[in-house]
Amino acid sequence: MWRDKRLKVYLLKAAPETDQFPLLQQVVGNDKEQQPEETKAEGHASGAKSAGDVSEDRFITGLSLLEIEATLVPVLTFEYCNLSVLWQHLRNPAQHAGIILSSPRCVSSISEAVTACDSHNQWNANLLHEWSSKHIYCVGPSTIAKAKQLFSPSNVDSMIVTGQESHAESLGDTIIQDNSQCILTLPLLYPCGTLRRDVLQKKLANANIQCNQCIVYDSVVNPCLKLELEKVSHALKAISDCTAVLCFFSPSGVKYVFQQLDVNVLVNDLVHVVAIGPTTKSALEDYFSSKDISKVVLQCKDPTPESLIDILQFNI
Repeated sequence: MWRDKRLKVYLLKAAPETDQFPLLQQVVGNDKEQQPEETKAEGHASGAKSAGDVSEDRFITGLSLLEIEATLVPVLTFEYCNLSVLWQHLRNPAQHAGIILSSPRCVSSISEAVTACDSHNQWNANLLHEWSSKHIYCVGPSTIAKAKQLFSPSNVDSMIVTGQESHAESLGDTIIQDNSQCILTLPLLYPCGTLRRDVLQKKLANANIQCNQCIVYDSVVNPCLKLELEKVSHALKAISDCTAVLCFFSPSGVKYVFQQLDVNVLVNDLVHVVAIGPTTKSALEDYFSSKDISKVVLQCKDPTPESLIDILQFNI
């Protein structure tokens, strides 16, 4: 049990975003003159976050409240793209049955598109209300929270739908069940990233549910990742008086981390590996199998700090 030992937790994930929508708030306040020029570019906005530009992470916060030492290792940074294309979809809610939001970053892409392209304040005039009257399908609690924030002050709670579990495949099952009594004649808008998996779209296509997929952000390796992992590797090799936990948040994170981290540092019994979800767990197990490394991969029930704390409390 973690309270009986000293823990060091390394969170290997994308750099988090801020919880607010400052650019969108500028549009709401009709203060567009203060927008940075780069946000007005044709369909491309700089959303990149460096290792030194990381806002407070809710996992860091949750663990620190329990006096667990946690370190964020940003694996990925990102840039928004195709915002003008997304805006064209957002301008036409009548052509969509609803919207799929698979991550908080997908939610943020909407605010970025509004900021960059909504020169006539259409979002606040009518589009916000129209989209809020449609089903908003979300993956995970973080996405739900961000969607509620974006669509506020509309009474959107009743229109937000999520899966039984916090992953895309479960949401696909929910969408199919939700529309089992009728045939959707309009597609669902699906803003997503370049590293998306096609599980959700294929599942919906097999059920004759169409999606308008729009790539809205590009994920790239953090340019400081090698340096960050050198620090982690040094700490793991020297570990003796505590237990270390490496928590992975995506299959792409697994790929990029082990391109630069010596996997042999995990052989130590004091080093544990946790996956935030089933696809990440599979990616880790496949990688360990390819290297003939016997390592148990623990999986969080949900992608939340509470689920990670449960793992630490009952499994480590």
